[in-house]
Amino acid sequence: EHSRTRRHRARRERTQGRLDRPVESDWERASLPASRGAVGRRTRPVDPRRLEPPLHFFAPLARIRTFRSVRMSAAATAAWPARAAFASAPARRSSYRARARGRAPVVVTRASGAPLRRSRSSERGHGKSAADNAPRQQAHRPTGPTARPASEMPDAGGVRGGSLSAAGGGAGAGAGAESPRAMPRGDVSANSVGLVDAPETDEETSETTSPRSKGSTKKQQRRAVGKNFIRKYRTSSRDFRSTNDVKGEGPSKIDPRVSESLERLLEAEEDEEDDAEDASSEASLNARDVFESRAGEPERRTPRAATRRLDAAASRFAALHPGAPAAAVNQTQVAQVELADGDAVVRAGVDGRVSLFRRATSAIDGANCVSSRRDDVKNVADPDLDRDLVLVSSAYVGLPPECSGITGEVTRVSFDRRGEPCGAEISWFEKNKKNDEEDVPLATLVVESASCGGDECDVVSPRRASRLGARWNEGLKHGFVLDFSVFLTKLSDPDHASAEIAVDLATSGDWFGGGHLMRQHWPLNSGCWEVGPHYPFDNGPNGVNTLVSTHWVSSKGAAVLCDPDTPYLHVGLNAPKSNMWDNLGGSNRAFGVGIQNATRHVLPMDCTRHDPDGSGREGDGSLRLQARSRFAKGKGAFQMDHPMIGWESSFDSYDEALDTYDFSGSFDDDSFIEPHVERSLERTKMKHSEVSNRCLSMRVALCALPDVRAATETCLATLPRPAAPPPPEVIRAPIWTTWARYKQNVDQKKTLTFAREILHHDLPASVMEIDDKWQAGYGELDFDMNKFPDPKEMVDELHALGFAVTLWVMPFVEEDTDAYREGSEKGYFVTSKRRHGNLKPGFFKWWNTPPVVALDVTNPDAVNWFVTRLKSLQQRYGIDGFKFDAGEPCFLPRMFETHEALGHPSEYTRYWVERVASQFALAEVRTGHGTTGVGVLTRMGDRFSEWGSGNGLRSIIPTLLTSGVMGYPFCLPDMIGGNAYFGRRPDRELLVRWAQANALMPAMQFSIAPWDAGADVAELIKQSLKVRERIVDVMIRLTGEACLDLAPMCRPMWWLDPMDEKTYRIADQFAVGDDVIVAPVVTRGAVTRDVYLTKGSWVDISAEDDDGAERKTYRGGAWLFGYDAPLHKLPCFVRVDDDARDAS
Repeated sequence: EHSRTRRHRARRERTQGRLDRPVESDWERASLPASRGAVGRRTRPVDPRRLEPPLHFFAPLARIRTFRSVRMSAAATAAWPARAAFASAPARRSSYRARARGRAPVVVTRASGAPLRRSRSSERGHGKSAADNAPRQQAHRPTGPTARPASEMPDAGGVRGGSLSAAGGGAGAGAGAESPRAMPRGDVSANSVGLVDAPETDEETSETTSPRSKGSTKKQQRRAVGKNFIRKYRTSSRDFRSTNDVKGEGPSKIDPRVSESLERLLEAEEDEEDDAEDASSEASLNARDVFESRAGEPERRTPRAATRRLDAAASRFAALHPGAPAAAVNQTQVAQVELADGDAVVRAGVDGRVSLFRRATSAIDGANCVSSRRDDVKNVADPDLDRDLVLVSSAYVGLPPECSGITGEVTRVSFDRRGEPCGAEISWFEKNKKNDEEDVPLATLVVESASCGGDECDVVSPRRASRLGARWNEGLKHGFVLDFSVFLTKLSDPDHASAEIAVDLATSGDWFGGGHLMRQHWPLNSGCWEVGPHYPFDNGPNGVNTLVSTHWVSSKGAAVLCDPDTPYLHVGLNAPKSNMWDNLGGSNRAFGVGIQNATRHVLPMDCTRHDPDGSGREGDGSLRLQARSRFAKGKGAFQMDHPMIGWESSFDSYDEALDTYDFSGSFDDDSFIEPHVERSLERTKMKHSEVSNRCLSMRVALCALPDVRAATETCLATLPRPAAPPPPEVIRAPIWTTWARYKQNVDQKKTLTFAREILHHDLPASVMEIDDKWQAGYGELDFDMNKFPDPKEMVDELHALGFAVTLWVMPFVEEDTDAYREGSEKGYFVTSKRRHGNLKPGFFKWWNTPPVVALDVTNPDAVNWFVTRLKSLQQRYGIDGFKFDAGEPCFLPRMFETHEALGHPSEYTRYWVERVASQFALAEVRTGHGTTGVGVLTRMGDRFSEWGSGNGLRSIIPTLLTSGVMGYPFCLPDMIGGNAYFGRRPDRELLVRWAQANALMPAMQFSIAPWDAGADVAELIKQSLKVRERIVDVMIRLTGEACLDLAPMCRPMWWLDPMDEKTYRIADQFAVGDDVIVAPVVTRGAVTRDVYLTKGSWVDISAEDDDGAERKTYRGGAWLFGYDAPLHKLPCFVRVDDDARDAS
């Protein structure tokens, strides 16, 4: 036996061409410690003859813990070049603990694409479906293309530059199981070679296929008989299929039951020395699980099975395609993996770079992909298909410093029910690891088809169970989900670690979305948005304002979405590069309130390339999305000081009890689970495994759509939709508020006088909103009887004048009130264990005085208490609705604590809008994050009374358009003329131009009286209101349509013609629906302006036609330079084509 072992070792050394270290005998191997077991930990001596590896196996299996690649035989290389792609894929034996997705990676080492390991998530029973028990043959039927001449054969199986092409077909996830596999660049798939194996080569089978081989046991003889039967069965089946192909009857199908039995018979040959318990448990596994290892158990010896099946597939391919040319294939480590999803193709490299492409010609539709026409297969398998790919976006992951000099490894490729590759995992491991250390990676990148897990594509791979209730990417198509994780236990500075995915801006054109900014750039890459915390602010440290979202779109059709519940999410877009002044502290940012904002620089800064006066900064050209380990001020330039520093997400507190919770149930039954409870359960499911494994995970979806409008519609489709729009009264006529005119000096007499003056000047009205200082004390929710001696009488008179009445409220309560004394005893307010200055714990400063506490909107009892008092106010005085101010988490005390622990600061904003404001039909809010499902007016943040783009008049239209892209169609611009802060009041021209800019927006809001700015201002504003009257019915109709698909009422110019590049940077025009274009003047002193009209015929309905002459018609697709726009005129164009709507 010893001499036989020596001969086997010499044969391996000759085949591989290198000298390997000696191998212990089987008896020595059996005595090794369990931690040193190479292929399986053995507990008893084993016959060495059964350990004999095949001739082409590349290395001894005694002392190695992992194997990096599988060598293929020369015959197999010549027969099937694509086999080398799978053979060269690195395969790592994964013994490390289940990471954030609750599973170990699966190593693909056979041509059929089925994994060799069983996932730990499958072991726990998560993600089981009918597909888990379906025969693999249904996904890998031998329906490949028939033989073709050598001149028509593809090149090296899609392997170029050492890359593994796993695109899986022109239709991506939509490829049908009955159709030939459509392979970009001539890839050869498992469908082409069949699932059950072809007979091995003579070299492999000469000693094992004879039933009467010398020295063979009865068990081996039975296996040999079975293998001979398999060879005969498949050979006859292949001949029968070839005959049918010639007759035009199409390929025949192997009986799935027979195929399954044969596959199990082959698998039995590889189950060496399994004990009785393993044998009985393996008999119950389905076809897929047979090839996957069980979590927490010793792994089966897989290199031999991997190589044998690859060579069998190569032999099968050679039989189907005689004369196929051999190709030289680089057997080094795979450099990138390519996947397809619909019209999108992604290439992920081991260097962490990801490229997203879109097919110039649409992929085969999933409903039409079942076809036997040979032309279809030939076109899709064109090796020059790369010419049809258009680069839409490129991204890269921010690897930690510990990954410097380390090349990633492809550790998993997963397949869907149809056998199409739908995901891959790339891992970065330590170079110098101790032998006794667990094989935990430093970082991993999972790329998964966005449509996997839906109705159209059920995933068989373990990734199915790890789509952690991610509704933020539900329904996405033509794209991919990137999940980048960094493991903190392996990092030297985990407190300042981050998992970052950065998207290159220049590759994708111009960018839109993300949130309201103090200086709203359109497009976003014309500014420098500094990296900072991404949650709603009232003038945040980096310019982020009251309304935020987590999706962005580009002019080339790229859509980027990130998980909105990332606990410590940081975002930056084209962040400024630091200079010496920044590094010395000149760029330090801090959140402030009230008068503190008077001297702050309005952010984000302009970008140098787009700043007309040259005072802008140079940006880094990336959209940076970061999941950090905590909120911190940061180091170096652009530090961010804000109230969330020191606050801990609820996801940081791991509870072992979560491991016993059953997350396999459905969260779709809203009749049993309230929406906020449902989201909480989903977030807990998604985060608890990350906490237990101490990893940061940044989840981003990248989609490639035909144009920017399609990209926007794709993002909006993932958001909740409102059940009903705002009341039509607030759309038809302006809202009037007391704030800018009276500030805190409002009283009953002034309110009634204001209403009478509005009617005296013949101006329309819908609502009279009574703002700050109507209460006896903040949070008291009752009138100050000194200022409002008879509220009921005042409200009745306002109703008689035609006004609805609303009151200004916020979630704050001051200390010297009955409301505070009652609520504090019952625990209805947000608390804090930390004092801030001289304030009591839980109190904080805001834009007014005195200090206040915040309503704990996570406490259902507190919400019910607050809402009940509001409704009581309505009943006593006849109040119609409320203006809900504040709600941003930036006002909460530092290190706050709530009744229900929050995973993300924005959850406070969501609860304020969803639990409080949504209970009133007539309501407006000013903040939001993921609150698109509430059909109330969403107001812009307070504007300054100035012309500029830094929160002045020129910021109004970009902010309106951004609201539409974010999914908030019912945008309420701030008060016309601004808030008159710091003693700056608008002059005559500014007030008129501001009213013109607002005239065709979803709603209008006045506070500064037009007649106070000049004797003729009211008459000039009436001209704009007349234009609104002609369009208002269209606007009301659009409110109903917006409830169906969140399509913006006021749309960017590129919405009308998304392929027209001239529309991308127009920041001072907008469209109402698809048939109205509005072009107000927003520059001081201007009486003309340039107007761009999209394709079609247009007329200006604001033009004077006293002589009765027909209005002039303008042909679109061109600029109208120097168009006349005097102070009294609002240029408004209506489409007059045959398909125009009744807007005119």
